Amino acid sequence: MPYHNHHFGWRDRWRPIFKWLGGGTVGLILLSLIARHYNPTPEGPEGFVRSPEPNYDAARVPVDIEPGVLTPPFPLEKLNQSAIPYVLEYDATTELPEEPYWSPASTQTLRSLLAVAQRVTNPNAPSCQLTKWHLERYAPIINSTSPIFFALNLLEAEHVMPSFLQSLSTLLPLMGPPRFFISITENGSKDRTPTLLRILASMLRVFGASYRITSEGKTNVADKSNHMRIAVLAAVRNLALQPLYDGGPGKFDTVLFINDVVHCPADILEVLYQHWKQRADMSCSVDWHDDPVIYDRWVIRSMTGHPYYEHGAIQDYWDSPRLVPPPMLPHPEDAKERERFGRRLPTQVFSCWNGMAAMDARAFYPPRNIRFREARNDPEREHTDKQSECFLIPVDFWKQRMGRIQIVPRAS
Repeated sequence: MPYHNHHFGWRDRWRPIFKWLGGGTVGLILLSLIARHYNPTPEGPEGFVRSPEPNYDAARVPVDIEPGVLTPPFPLEKLNQSAIPYVLEYDATTELPEEPYWSPASTQTLRSLLAVAQRVTNPNAPSCQLTKWHLERYAPIINSTSPIFFALNLLEAEHVMPSFLQSLSTLLPLMGPPRFFISITENGSKDRTPTLLRILASMLRVFGASYRITSEGKTNVADKSNHMRIAVLAAVRNLALQPLYDGGPGKFDTVLFINDVVHCPADILEVLYQHWKQRADMSCSVDWHDDPVIYDRWVIRSMTGHPYYEHGAIQDYWDSPRLVPPPMLPHPEDAKERERFGRRLPTQVFSCWNGMAAMDARAFYPPRNIRFREARNDPEREHTDKQSECFLIPVDFWKQRMGRIQIVPRAS
């Protein structure tokens, strides 16, 4: 991963500059130039919160819970039937599972839960088997005890929920359920997302993984009019991180925020692997359109501050038969970044989000206290949608001297 190792003394004279940077075009360009030439992130052990040392004594028992053709689906009436809105919580540190997840009864329950989830949506999910190559490559991550905080915001996500359930049913026994806390907020869904979240809660309890799941369904359809879209999204994302804020510093090493995208366990492992290997502060996957074009183009910026596609070129592409995708990173000064991305190598960027983002949990604890927010540089109105709340997270990382931000093209 390219890393501009030019340190500078952190002076109070820079603080007024950073107060107005982070949203407008001029501010973005200047902040990118400062980031490029004065990356203040320290080298050395500080890059890791907790070194992922192997711990082969941890309870990790591989189980095969893929439902078969004859697997009876779990009866939906036996799920938690709390009325919407509901909050489902489970703390595995104080309430142990009745049986280990690898017991015959537990594995049968897990198979039945997956079976009913697949019947609820009948998804065309990708095949996501981990191979021996995956297990060898990701062994340092798999055998670590470093705790991970999973966070998701969901809205009408029944089309992606089965793949998420399948990923967790692979990752939890592989990496150890006690390492994970899963926090999910859902609101505004008119589909079967609340039902699938009940299924997920039942699965997590069998595994012995702690969680907090909030579902509001149709009882809370957010009003994003009058430039309130980013304010609403920032508030919902912060709500998903509330258990992290409440837990206090040191409880988690990594925050893994996942959007409502279809993914495989190897995508999560690759992001975590590169995040820890490169000692990054933030690491993102790549989300693609059906076309060979990055989906979240609003957030991702090169180290020079350029978007990955020129606005005119991408607009012409959408208006055309879409035979030839627009050029990525067309500016000459982004040539090295373009070459690394083309080789599917971890690539330092100014900002990213793109479906999945692993972040150093220390960013959200005192004294940094980073939160999702709106831009603060719109003189015309109190609330603004000038910049994405996900773009402003890496902006604030840079301001807090956490500029090791990378895109991981292998995870897509």
